[in-house]
Amino acid sequence: MSTTVASNGRSAWHAPKQRAFYATASLIALATACFMLWPKLASRILASNYLPHFYCYLGKQALVWTHVIADSLIGLAYVAISGTLAYLVYRARRDIPFHEMFLAFGLFIVACGSTHFMEVVTIWIPVYVLSATVKVFTAIVSVATAVILPFTVPQILDLIQRAKCSELATALLRESETRLRSITETTPSAIISANAKGSIQYFNPAAEQMFGYSTREVVGQQLTLLMPERFHRAHQHDIERFLATRQGHVIGSTTELDGRRKDGCEFPVALALSAWEAGGEIFFTGILQDVTERKRVEEGLRLSEKRFSSAFECAPIGMALVAPGGRWLKVNRALCDLVGYTSDEMLIKTFQDITHPDDLGADLDSFARCWPVRYPLTRWRNDIFTSRDISCGSCCPCRWSETSMAKPSTSFRRFKTSQLGSERKMKFEPSTSR
Repeated sequence: MSTTVASNGRSAWHAPKQRAFYATASLIALATACFMLWPKLASRILASNYLPHFYCYLGKQALVWTHVIADSLIGLAYVAISGTLAYLVYRARRDIPFHEMFLAFGLFIVACGSTHFMEVVTIWIPVYVLSATVKVFTAIVSVATAVILPFTVPQILDLIQRAKCSELATALLRESETRLRSITETTPSAIISANAKGSIQYFNPAAEQMFGYSTREVVGQQLTLLMPERFHRAHQHDIERFLATRQGHVIGSTTELDGRRKDGCEFPVALALSAWEAGGEIFFTGILQDVTERKRVEEGLRLSEKRFSSAFECAPIGMALVAPGGRWLKVNRALCDLVGYTSDEMLIKTFQDITHPDDLGADLDSFARCWPVRYPLTRWRNDIFTSRDISCGSCCPCRWSETSMAKPSTSFRRFKTSQLGSERKMKFEPSTSR
């Protein structure tokens, strides 16, 4: 792409340059042809059989030198201006527009300067024909410039408008960059950008605090500086695969891996990685969060759940988790031994299914009072549960209590924990059907 732009710029410069060269060569050839076809032309142009302007000024030196100095300075100024324009066009030949207009103005200014120089010459040398020839040339150039200029005005106005839009876009871009930098500089998440070679290009203050490096220390260094050595080869392989296929399993997603601080210690981080392109080059930006505390909490929760599960399963008394509707969610072995059902059979039943009819009303009332008010612990109750083999008239006299609790899940449904222990024997008359 850059080669194409450069070639276009060179061709855009060479085209007017060649036209100017051809125009100059044509004028020289035309003048030479005129002198060759008309030998007396040179003598007529350079004829000096006239009185010089010196006599018109009556020989007054002050008036003569006033004209000489004024015309000389004007001519030198015109030459200096045209020289400056020529230098400007040469140095900015690939960027400056309207080359023909600049050349026309330059030629016009040179011609005007020549007329002033001729005024100085004719004060002492009366070559008025040559002076008239120069003025005719100046007139032609002036008229040509005046004709070209109106056609260039719309293009100039369009260029000015585009320049204003460009300035506005630049100002908006600076403002956007300022806002973006203020966000990235103050966010608590580490933000790191690197190019396709893995060289770090941006390292925000949160990243400095997280890894212990300063921006000056890491910019230009490889990303592998921030990761354990065991990940270096996989990191390089992932970059090469993405550059070849534009597909990466971690691009656009969040993954957890280990980072390495300046002091060499490793810590867990959550990484959200993205890829983007600017100026034909690919860059990677990662947003990282230190999840050490979260991992610690998760590990504590795992151990707590493990301890609860162990205590629940090994308890010598019956224990269960019950939903507000009475459905059994989890039962321990002691409860299954108490009522005679297996764990799978209990999980498809409800608390009401195995409660003695005489006690069911009181139990449901207890349930209703427990949930809205969220009593942490109700009083102990004495109830009778039916055993699995109710045809034999067996029953389970139990004493039980209930505690309301909230399950840490997205639904935040509240459950009950029921503790049951066999303490008394009561007569239960079974129904004729199961």
